Amino acid sequence: MQRRTLRGAMVVQALALLGLLFLVPRISESIAEVAKAAQRELAGTSTPFVERSRPQSGEEFGLPKFSREVVRMLRLLGLKDYSLSSWLRRELRTHQRIIEGAWPIPYNDDSPNLFLRKTDRLPPRCEIRRAGRDIVYAFCS
Repeated sequence: MQRRTLRGAMVVQALALLGLLFLVPRISESIAEVAKAAQRELAGTSTPFVERSRPQSGEEFGLPKFSREVVRMLRLLGLKDYSLSSWLRRELRTHQRIIEGAWPIPYNDDSPNLFLRKTDRLPPRCEIRRAGRDIVYAFCS
């Protein structure tokens, strides 16, 4: 009985070894393709021309208007963190797109840098520092 089990294990190992021998050329080809793709990416040749000539140009079409304006102001002002009005936080798609577009600038509920819609009421002890078309940046003390 032990010989049969041993023979079966040897057959399985032999089949596995043969399978690996047939896969080795394919694995090396795959590694070569990955290396070529990495070289193209590092050289910048795989990035579309529009994105290289105008970074973040896709945001004009992909982001909701409030998200686009907040992200643009964040970059322009060079803030280290920011917070959002309750309305902007409740609008989940807008909130998510702001967080994604603002990365690596972190969202912080306790930040004195507040973004709100023009129609929102300004909280006490906050002063407007910059106003856009639909969004206002306020600093709160």
